[in-house]
Amino acid sequence: MSADLQIRISYLTHNGSVRTVNQDSILVNGWARCAPMASAQNDVVQLEAPILLAVADGMGGHAAGDVASQFVAMQLSQNLCHPICDETISTTLNGINRDLVEFSRFNSSYSAMGSTLAGIVISSCGVIGFNVGDSRIYRFRDEFIRQLSIDDVPNSDQSGRKRSNIVTQALGGTSDITEIEPHVFQDPLVVGWRYLICSDGLTDFVDIDEIENVLVRFSDRAVSLLYDLAMEQGGGDNISIIIAELENSTSG
Repeated sequence: MSADLQIRISYLTHNGSVRTVNQDSILVNGWARCAPMASAQNDVVQLEAPILLAVADGMGGHAAGDVASQFVAMQLSQNLCHPICDETISTTLNGINRDLVEFSRFNSSYSAMGSTLAGIVISSCGVIGFNVGDSRIYRFRDEFIRQLSIDDVPNSDQSGRKRSNIVTQALGGTSDITEIEPHVFQDPLVVGWRYLICSDGLTDFVDIDEIENVLVRFSDRAVSLLYDLAMEQGGGDNISIIIAELENSTSG
């Protein structure tokens, strides 16, 4: 079945209207970027090998959040263990967490830098997603959006609105190495299902109903329109958005 599937990927990262530095990084099938993009990019990739998509959000309250998110994105791209499952994801992310803490210890400018992470791997075995922190993953199917990631914030209730901007776990962000517990989910491969991965620069400013409405009405333009909505609300944080849709290779 997977040989007949392709993934349509749209993505954008930007510093927004207020922040002068983009502390987000996106990872799209081995390609990492943190530099602000002038417009959304659209790719179509055949599902011949696992496809890795992720958003890392450098922790704004700590030094060098941009360095942290780039570090996390690159390390994930290079070191994700196979076969990909709950155990290997936990092992990989704990290794990145350890390496990030160690890296920050050698330079006072990077002291306690950290990053959230949310991502999915699409392969012939299905879709496996993971997150640490408050960057999010949603599944869109049957004109309905559902959050699959779990916010690592105090009293998180999955209502779509965070109760706090404090994260209870992240990659790095501390001076001591502590084990993290990534949240992991698995989905089957279903044509037409879409996955939205984003930083809180989108979800803190755009209501979930508005996000759902855009996904109902638009496909290729959805990333650009979601970005526009966040900017219309002031663009008060870095904005990173990835949308991946499963398609038959003969479609479009």
